[in-house]
Amino acid sequence: MDENPDGMIVVLGVTGAGKSYLVNQLMDGAVKEGKTLHAETATCQAVEIELDYQYGGEKRRITVVDTPGFNDTTRPDGEILAEISEFLAAQRGSRIPLRGILYLHKITGNRMTGSDETYLSLLESLVGDEALPNVILVTTMWNKMRDEDEAEGMQREQDLIDNYWAPLISKGSFNAQFDGTSECAFSLVSQLAARDSIVLKVQKEVWDEEKPIIRTTAGQKLWNKLSTRKESLERRLTDVDKRIQAGTSGLRTERSSIQAVLSRIARSFTKMSERPGPGFKSRIAEIVAGTGATGQTIRMLMTLFNIALFVVSVIP
Repeated sequence: MDENPDGMIVVLGVTGAGKSYLVNQLMDGAVKEGKTLHAETATCQAVEIELDYQYGGEKRRITVVDTPGFNDTTRPDGEILAEISEFLAAQRGSRIPLRGILYLHKITGNRMTGSDETYLSLLESLVGDEALPNVILVTTMWNKMRDEDEAEGMQREQDLIDNYWAPLISKGSFNAQFDGTSECAFSLVSQLAARDSIVLKVQKEVWDEEKPIIRTTAGQKLWNKLSTRKESLERRLTDVDKRIQAGTSGLRTERSSIQAVLSRIARSFTKMSERPGPGFKSRIAEIVAGTGATGQTIRMLMTLFNIALFVVSVIP
């Protein structure tokens, strides 16, 4: 599209929360959906939609971005955080308005896991207090729930609101349900499309202050979490090695598993320390200077990070 984009909305959440499914309700087949714990969304993917109501006599085109999920079985969390943060910084530099965040959480989970709490905390660190009013906390998978389990789902949602989401809601965020339909997906996007643009905390840190990801608030939070786990695993590995030397059998598999997790943590640290790389800001500035904040800018932005882009006009 040659028209200037009216804004961007980013969809966040852990792997399996239904991010790609929601985006596909905006445009059928736009992104590949996963059926396992392995995330299908390896990089940020986007679909540009046209809303069917009027803003000052003109229709509004919004780009909705599907992001890689945290807690993927094949990619370390630090790498995913770095990729999302870097993309958001590029969006900031491109001057494409950011209208808000959809944060997805599946209602079918029996409880709030430690990983869920970690990534909710990362969300708050990425966004910052000033931008929280432009965040919708969305429960998903309602369409997967049996009628007889709906009351239990409502109780889980209330538990989320009272015990986990309350700090964000008190600062302006609000909750909603995604029932799996196209109409509901467009409704969620529409609620953010009309809002004033925001600048996230991580965007200020990476773009304005030129910090590496590991020095951002979210990066430091994840670094602290991973460091604690690393120390625990190293103690466990030392104990396993002693038992192996003493002749205890059957521990080789456990040792390999521990080493694999430690390797993923090391990769997280490396990715967060390296990104964004040298010349990041100047490359974005060159693109913006050459194209202006247009649909072409979005395409070139995606190409720069080797991100698959689907740009389609959709009337719901």
